Amino acid sequence: MAGNSEYEATFVSDGVTRWLSKPGPGTPLSSVNTTFLILKGTQIQPADPTPTASKTPYVMMGFGKDATNPVIFTPAGTALSFTLDGESVCSDASSGINMRFRYGTGTPPSNGDAETGTLIAGPPVDIANGGLVIQSGIPFAKTRLITGLTPGVPIWIDCAVEVITSGTAGPVGVSFFILDSNVWSRLVTVTGGVISSVT
Repeated sequence: MAGNSEYEATFVSDGVTRWLSKPGPGTPLSSVNTTFLILKGTQIQPADPTPTASKTPYVMMGFGKDATNPVIFTPAGTALSFTLDGESVCSDASSGINMRFRYGTGTPPSNGDAETGTLIAGPPVDIANGGLVIQSGIPFAKTRLITGLTPGVPIWIDCAVEVITSGTAGPVGVSFFILDSNVWSRLVTVTGGVISSVT
């Protein structure tokens, strides 16, 4: 372990493997006070939204209002990252889709609502059809970070969409993978290479 800043250990209580900060030189691993990061991953796959013909302004897709799998998440910490992957479709060969991401608390917007919530930092997703009528979809995957959250307060995450020039467009087959993080400081006791207790 010389030169490493982290080591891998398994919690006996739940069997989950997590990465822990390695203590400084000379610190016995049998009983250390360390800070470790708990990561929680959640995948949400909402239904395809109704595409939009809106060209300025952007309109919401309403993923937080999905009847079966609403994109609503309760963070344990003050920050989370998410990856959205899917495909864009547009009915006009000379057009395409512009898309950006927003989040908020309270009642989520419905499909077609005016753009609302807090804009998530990062460049917009601009996908042009390139002269083809794309009905089967152009794949995309984007990752964003949200900070300044209040632990325990649910948030919705959604896409705001407009067409580049004309036609109807929207994302389809989307999947949100949300990675929540929370940092704790605990006394960790390691026995036989695994964590035997956390107090």
